[in-house]
Formats: sequence, structure tokens, C-alpha cells
Amino acid sequence: VFVARSQLQNAADAGALAAVQKLAEGYSSTDARNAAVSFASKNEPHNGAVLVTGDVTIGVWNSSTRTFTATSSSPNAVQVLVRRDGTNTPGVAMSFAQLFGINSTKVTASSVAYYTTSGSKKNYSFVK
Repeated sequence: VFVARSQLQNAADAGALAAVQKLAEGYSSTDARNAAVSFASKNEPHNGAVLVTGDVTIGVWNSSTRTFTATSSSPNAVQVLVRRDGTNTPGVAMSFAQLFGINSTKVTASSVAYYTTSGSKKNYSFVK
């Protein structure tokens, strides 16, 4: 489960970063969502649909209050939720727990990436 969680976090981070880069370059929210899904899939070892466009939220990150607000007005951030929970992909198979009737478990990970502008330079960061 810990390995699966780490792999999902990598996929979430890749998806969020790809999407926020699209926003910073002036692409549409749809393009950003599609980039998130594409890069999350490429960074998840099972190459499954761990991220769907409905789990990609475009918004604004406020560094002062450390809050993410979903909005399409001047977005600078993207939040993604990747999952292996039986929704789009199977849950994580359990080997030892099967002795107790537990065949799989749900594992999720999320990431928020945002960008700031300093002159003509764009800076990308993850919320930790």
C-alpha cells in the first residue's frame, strides 16, 4: 500500500505540474486538464486511468492564506486527485490481508501546483 501511495503521489505531482504549465502558457482549462490526465497516466506504473478530467480542478492558490480556491477567473493553480479505488481503476490488491477477506483497498493522492510570475519568468511550485 505504501508503494502504491508513493506511485500515485508521483502521478499526482506530474499531472498537476503539467496542467499548471499549460495554464501559465495561456492554454485553456480543457487543455490543462487533458495534460494532467496524460502526464498522470504516463507516471503511474500500471498506465491506468488513475486520473480523469473530472478530478482536475483549476483555480487560484493564495500563498498568504495557503488556500486553493476553484475558479476559472485568472487561474494560477491546479489541484488533482488520483485514485485507485475501484472508480476508474481497481483498488490496490492486498496479498496477506486476503486471509481475512480483504482483497483490495482504496488508495488516493492529491497535489496542488501553482505558478507565479516574476517579470517574464514563471516559477512553478507544489503546495506541501
